[in-house]
Amino acid sequence: MRYEINIIDDTNKMTSAWDMQQLSWTDIVAFLHASTFNLLTHLQMIPGITAEEKAKIEQLRNELPGISQTKINDGLILRWLRNNSNDVNATSEALKKHLVFRKAWGLDELLTKWEKPEVLLKYYGHGFPGYDREGSPILFSLLGNVDVEGLFNSCQPQDFVKMSLTHIEEALAKADEIAKKKSIPYEQFLLIIDLDNMSTSHYKFKPFTSSYLTVITFFTAYINPTLFSDIFQLLALFQENYPGACKKIIVIQAPTIAKIAFNLLGPFLSSETEHLIEMHSDTWKESLFNYIDPDKWPLYWGGNMKDENGDEKCSSKIVYGLGPVPDCYKYDIKNDKDTYTDVTVYAGNSHLVELMVDSPGSKLYWKYKTVSEDIGFAIYYSDREDNSDIKTMENIFPYIRLECSLVPIEGSVTCEKKGKYVVEFDNYYSWFSAKELSCIVKVNNNS
Repeated sequence: MRYEINIIDDTNKMTSAWDMQQLSWTDIVAFLHASTFNLLTHLQMIPGITAEEKAKIEQLRNELPGISQTKINDGLILRWLRNNSNDVNATSEALKKHLVFRKAWGLDELLTKWEKPEVLLKYYGHGFPGYDREGSPILFSLLGNVDVEGLFNSCQPQDFVKMSLTHIEEALAKADEIAKKKSIPYEQFLLIIDLDNMSTSHYKFKPFTSSYLTVITFFTAYINPTLFSDIFQLLALFQENYPGACKKIIVIQAPTIAKIAFNLLGPFLSSETEHLIEMHSDTWKESLFNYIDPDKWPLYWGGNMKDENGDEKCSSKIVYGLGPVPDCYKYDIKNDKDTYTDVTVYAGNSHLVELMVDSPGSKLYWKYKTVSEDIGFAIYYSDREDNSDIKTMENIFPYIRLECSLVPIEGSVTCEKKGKYVVEFDNYYSWFSAKELSCIVKVNNNS
């Protein structure tokens, strides 16, 4: 294992010759304190890749030729491999699922081709203020500023999820650049979540707690017990597709209710996940600056950094995103004139739509909404026309459960092979509530 030790003191009085005669005792103490801090923190450096790991990565690339059609690099495969204790079989199975997820959500095109909704660009607070003391990129989420009701009345829930994925992909792209400079196989990012301005409107608004993908979901959504399964489903979605991507999650300015929720959830979290998270209320600055140099953190949040124009919030790097969202962005579902098929999906059941595709390259399109609350969605494929058991089919769009009563959800996939495609609308998780579903599912056969 390779370690990097930076011996640099906070007074900026670095000396390579250790000429202590030029330093006061105050300087020496500061120097030793900073050196000790950097020694301890840099023991977390990513170890270099071994010959055995290189061979296993090559084996995985041969077993999964689909990897070559993506932007998955060796560093990302190595993260998966180490997350699975260097077990090639377990890593292969995990990567197979990830490739389906990656294709369904268009991860390789999020940063270049996805047209982000304007309302999310303006009112989903986030940014990249800089790098931590180890040089890892910082993803800053201003969750407390989000007007959740305004956003979920203005864009599709899947776009909110996509925006979260975009932030993660941006952080990983920055981490890859740092990894190249450090000559290490991969780098992680630091996630800071600010809950300042968070109110009861966040955790009482079910569409938000049901759909928010990132880790903060399980803090806010636990208030509503009916969301318990949603929380772990979405948390699993993040953990399964970004293993080892985040080095630490620091929650700052956390309200009491968030801390209570975290303590209640503690027994249900893996030790790795629990140790990843730090939550702070009043003492957040002291904890934050263990990881971040105050000179490289915005003045508005307790640091010393300003934009070139003197902006304390560093708006050139951070979208503040404080609502409310203007009415001009809001979707009026009454203006939806499409012709839907109306179905009642009873509690504990699902509604399946079967379609035959004759021409590879055809588009399978969907659009759906409910009268209230959420519904599960997934797509399966079989090369046999007589197969109607989705448990035996190939999953081509991973299961996702989103609220869709405010703004309809729509999308499409390319059917690469001819055969049977089954779209599932799932209400198995409900014990009592039926869902009034309106849906459009169709295939544009290339003939």
